[in-house]
Amino acid sequence: MSAAQLRAARLSLGMTQVEFGLQLGYRHPQVRVAELEAGRAVISRRTRLLVMHLLRSGPIELDDLDLGE
Repeated sequence: MSAAQLRAARLSLGMTQVEFGLQLGYRHPQVRVAELEAGRAVISRRTRLLVMHLLRSGPIELDDLDLGE
């Protein structure tokens, strides 16, 4: 998956960089997604798989998750 494909996936989901990064589980979501989309960071296999899952199943409603906090 290229940086352009990652950005296209995010836009097709109608998400901001922050929303997309949260769905992917990043601690600093906007910064990390910006790095990936700009080609400054390698898109891992894990990220590719998560993006494909989001495209197939749609975003997870993060407010509904019980994370044991």
